[in-house]
Amino acid sequence: MTTDKKAIFDDEYRRYYEKCLLFARSYTHDLSLSEDIVVESMIVLWRRLQEPGGLEGSGEKPVYYASSTCLYQCASFVYATPFIFVEE
Repeated sequence: MTTDKKAIFDDEYRRYYEKCLLFARSYTHDLSLSEDIVVESMIVLWRRLQEPGGLEGSGEKPVYYASSTCLYQCASFVYATPFIFVEE
């Protein structure tokens, strides 16, 4: 691991963790689940940075990669959550 990759990850984590958490919470309405989604998104970013070529070869910016992963997981959550109708 190079220091540059660690610095990129640390910077992105500090700058976007809270924003991604608020975004995820707007979908899930559950803080714990939202934290899980954001942490998983950050893990995906970390792994992508460690791959040969990392994000440099794809031209993607780290924040876009982490954000799109978070968005995908939120959309998957909404799609997989059954709607419950309560009769009065």
